[in-house]
Parts: sequence; structure tokens; C-alpha cells
Amino acid sequence: MESDSKQLCRICQYENRPQNNFCTRCGTSLNASNEGEPRLVYVGNDGNENFSLTRRENRIGRDLSNEIVIHDAQISKRHAVIIRDGDHYFIEDTGSKNGIFVDGKRIQDRKIIENGCLLKLGSTFLKFESA
Repeated sequence: MESDSKQLCRICQYENRPQNNFCTRCGTSLNASNEGEPRLVYVGNDGNENFSLTRRENRIGRDLSNEIVIHDAQISKRHAVIIRDGDHYFIEDTGSKNGIFVDGKRIQDRKIIENGCLLKLGSTFLKFESA
């Protein structure tokens, strides 16, 4: 019965604890996007790595406690947060060292993001796709 609450990794089929954001065995994101959900997609990747934005607040950073963990030395442990407010999504810097760029411009305050916005955190590029 306990295995019903576990998350199954789509790559290695390992059963992970429900609170895990990444597979314990292979490191694959367990928050991979479902079609039709707002998400972040790695730019320059083969498209297999993307992150659903299913929570009201989706934290991004290197620390494993974030909903979206990115392994990039230029990204802070707690770099940013994407916030859903009704039908709108915003990105906010949470005190990162290297900042956030939206469509090539560094942001200082909370910024609305729309479908197709290109986000740069550290040396990582992500595209926001809305439903």
C-alpha cells in the first residue's frame, strides 16, 4: 500500500518518496511537465528536461529543497521563485548573486512572464511555456 504514494521515475522506474523533486537513483526531475501545464523548458536541450509549474510558488536554485533544481555553479542555492497569481506568472529574484534576465534584460523586481519568455539564470537558459 505504501508504494501507491511513491513517485515513479519515468527514466529508471525507481520508486521515490512523494516529497522528492528528483529521482534518488538517476537524478531525473520528478516534476517533468505534462502537456497543457505551464512549464519551464531548457533551451539547447533535447527537450526531455522540463519542469511543470504546478504549485503557486515554484522555487528555483541549486539546493535540493527547491521545486526546480538546476545544477549550474552560477546559480545560487535559492536563486528565484516563479509565482502564479490567478492566470499570470511572475518571476522574482530571491537574493541571487548573478541575477535573472528576462528576454535579455536584467530584472530588479518581480516581473510578469508570458508564453515564450526567455529566462537566464546563471549560464542556464529556460523558456517559459504557458498552457
